[in-house]
Amino acid sequence: MLIPPRIVITKKCPRCQLRYKRKEKQCTHCGGLSDYEVEKLKARYQDEHKGNAQLGRWFLFAAIILIIAIVII
Repeated sequence: MLIPPRIVITKKCPRCQLRYKRKEKQCTHCGGLSDYEVEKLKARYQDEHKGNAQLGRWFLFAAIILIIAIVII
């Protein structure tokens, strides 16, 4: 039997731009952080996003090479 995934309603924090559960009173990412710490948090998430995007491009490139190799053989 297949169980459907649970839907979690989130909202975007105006301070750090990350998403958190709507039922929380404050952002779970930046609540209690200073402005400097929030800027560091945002920079870290942006760096992770860039790294993930680059990894995705490498997988796409590898898939294209693999498809070309299969077609040639």
